[in-house]
Parts: sequence; structure tokens; C-alpha cells
Amino acid sequence: MQIKTIFEDYHKQGHWLPLRIEIDSNGESFIGNISVTVYDGSNEQTYITPISTIGNSKWEKYLYIRPDEVGKIAKVKLTDNNNKLILEKEIRFNIISEDSKLIVVVDQDGKTLNIDQSQKIYVANVEVEELPNKWIGYDIVDAVVLGNFSSDSISENQRRALTDWLYSGGTLIVSGGSDSQNLIGSFIEPFLPVKIKGVKVIQSIPSMSNYFGYELPNTPTVVALSELDMDSRVIIAEEDGLPIISEKHIGIGEIVFLGYNFSDPIFNSWKGNNELWSLILNLKDKLKEPNYENISRFISENSRVIYPSYKIIGIFLFSYLLCISLIGYTFLRRNSSKILPIISLIVIIFAIFAFGFNYITGEKSSTIADY
Repeated sequence: MQIKTIFEDYHKQGHWLPLRIEIDSNGESFIGNISVTVYDGSNEQTYITPISTIGNSKWEKYLYIRPDEVGKIAKVKLTDNNNKLILEKEIRFNIISEDSKLIVVVDQDGKTLNIDQSQKIYVANVEVEELPNKWIGYDIVDAVVLGNFSSDSISENQRRALTDWLYSGGTLIVSGGSDSQNLIGSFIEPFLPVKIKGVKVIQSIPSMSNYFGYELPNTPTVVALSELDMDSRVIIAEEDGLPIISEKHIGIGEIVFLGYNFSDPIFNSWKGNNELWSLILNLKDKLKEPNYENISRFISENSRVIYPSYKIIGIFLFSYLLCISLIGYTFLRRNSSKILPIISLIVIIFAIFAFGFNYITGEKSSTIADY
């Protein structure tokens, strides 16, 4: 029996934690239960899930537990149908503070981030196949970094869990560079803040050095050749407009695209690496602010709205009054009631007065001001 906490044993107190349990039946059928008991001093919590294997098969399941404030140890028991203990294991949690940031890196090549933990930023490396199958499994995660991965290796439930977490407030960071073209046609592509056209090699990235104040080596780097998508925002771009870091709001979460490969040595060993990731992790805090840049651009593109001329309005109003008069006259000849003609007369007088007043005091056209 193998038990993994998925995120390298990291845990935040009072949050849900995913456990991945694997059991090989070794050719024998088995029916029983798996229980996970979390001890937190004088109290304990127990989570139970049934297990059933047939023949030579492998049983896999996620179990989501929520240890209390001081729960650091969990005991896992495998029992048969008669409650006989078959196997018992103990796992421990590495508790990190609530204000710490946990970044989960998913890369099939095993690449990771080099970040100083003194910044209270922790990194957990996870295999693609081990990603949670429910969004609650990301409860302790602040950001997920997708490096080089194959969409085919992610199940439908895992995709749904990741996107549900994104919509509910998660931060998904997608790495580009030489891996950019792998994103084309993937389930991630529709969420990206850019349209990927291909890749290109640039000799340096001065925009990063200028933004953070730390020089990057002048080393040829493969970056994504991309264009900003609608409703997206550029964080850092080269002088020619090439997006280096961009973001897009998805629900109440955000997706960030890095035009370069996150594990490229010139970035991973760069002095500005800690500041870079602090910036990315704090972008979501700005989601509550209106995107004035997009609002201003929309108003600018749609700023001039010309209303119909008074000549057109006058012709329309005259035709309207003529129809009302004819209807009133016809009704008066056939019916002795004077209610409709009186109402028609009031409408006519009001319309003439309104048109005349606006013609004298108003402008010939109106424009929505640019901001």
C-alpha cells in the first residue's frame, strides 16, 4: 500500500488535504476498508472509504481529509471485511503558515523552481498523473505551474478539477518557451491570455531587467511568439510589443502566461527570481480593482456616438403626430367619446414642446468623452 500526500507533505492548518492511495492486489481479490485517522492532541478524526479489488489489479483512490488546527500526524489502516487489520502506516504533515505561498510545479521532465524559502514561498513538484481529481484538492495551493506536460496524461476529472479551481479563485501559471507549441490544441489553450503563433529566439530580454532592476545574461532565449488576446493584460513586454508575461481573469481566478520556459537556467538562477514570483503570486490581489486600461480602450474605440439629426427626428415626429391626428379624427366621427382626442392632443402638445426645447437648448450631435 502506497500513500502520498501529493504536495510533498506540505499542509496548511484547517484546509483540505488530498491523499493518493495505491494498492496492488497481487492476484488476490480483496474487499475491505481504508481508514485515515488524524490525531490532534486529545481529539481524533477518522475518514473511511471502501476498497474492492478483483484478481491481479491495481486500486487507486483519492481521499480528502481536513486535519484540525494542530493535526500533524495521520494513521492509515487497511482492514478486511471482518475489520481485521491487514496493514497500518503513519504519515506526517509539514505544516506551513497560512500566509505562506505554496506553488505546485507540474513538469514531466522533473524541472522545478529555485526560490528562497525565506520569502515564505514553498515549491512542491507533482507528477501529472497525481494531480487531484476534485477542485477541493487544491485547497492549500496558491498557484500551479504547468511546464512541459502532455494533455493526454491528464484525465477528464483532473482537467475539470483544475479548471474549477481556476474559476473559483486559483492562479494557474503556464510556461512557454520551447514548450509553447505543445499548448496549441490543448485544453489549456482557450484560457490563455495570448494567441500562440509559434516560437522565436531573441538575444536578450531587456524588459525583464528594466522591470526588476537585475541584469539578465545576454543569452539567446527561446520565447513564445504570441499576440495578446481579448480581455487580457500585459505585465511585461518587449519594445516591439512581444508579451513576456501576461495575465487573464478567469472567473475570480487568473491565468498567467510566461513567454519563456520557467525552468530556463538564466531565470532560475537570476537574482530577480524571487521578486518575479512574488509579483506573479500577488497579481490576483489586484483582481478586485477595475481594469481601467480595458475600460479606457473600449471607450476610446467607441467614443463618438452621433445621434440622429433634428431634421430626421422632426420628420419622424411629424409622421407620428399625423398618424395620431388621423386616428383621433376617425375615432371622434364614429364615437361620441372625447377621451381619445383629448389624450392625443396632450401627446401632440407635449411632443412639440419637448422637440422645440431640445432644439433651442441642445447640441446638434453628442459625443461620449474619452477618459
